[in-house]
Amino acid sequence: MANDHGHWIRNAILTYGPQIGIALQPGSSAANRFDLLGTEGGPVMAGVGGGLTGKGAHLAVVDDPVKDAAEASSPTVRKRLWEWWQALLLTRIEPGGSVILIQTRWDEDDLAGRVLADEGSRWTHIGLPALALPEDDALGRPVGGPLWPQRYDDAALAEIRRSVGEHVWWSLYQQQPRPQEGGVWDWALITDNRISAAQLRGIDLI
Repeated sequence: MANDHGHWIRNAILTYGPQIGIALQPGSSAANRFDLLGTEGGPVMAGVGGGLTGKGAHLAVVDDPVKDAAEASSPTVRKRLWEWWQALLLTRIEPGGSVILIQTRWDEDDLAGRVLADEGSRWTHIGLPALALPEDDALGRPVGGPLWPQRYDDAALAEIRRSVGEHVWWSLYQQQPRPQEGGVWDWALITDNRISAAQLRGIDLI
């Protein structure tokens, strides 16, 4: 995956670099490490556990550090990832540097979940669920508004939800992971013949 990203970035620079004023250093074209002309350094691509020791970063981008739900549900994988994050990734950040973490929320205790729980006040959290939730939406959508209606409208998302089930829907599409054994319920409250939507989260009904 890291090499795939490296190929894409390197080829994009070769194709579009002249338009935005960047270029590769002559002789520097490896997929996972190349330098930019006119400045020190350049991008380094590595998987979790890959070789980053000795390298600093002004900007670190961590993109989908777990590959699927099976990995995310493993306490061993989550522990190893958290140790890598604390001991290796964060120690590479230069003064004034930044970290971007992009991931599917497969588990409440995944990397993003731990980061938000431990130091959420230091981060800017941008959530883009398939259907806008009651909280302030990053895109200003009304509650229930689809993320990309031209591609997946309300009917398409409803069909996807039926097909994949509630656990996958809330994790992969809504970025709100729930315990496998927990209950997530959408209620239509009917009062005086008026219907309003209310979402109850993380509540088990007895």
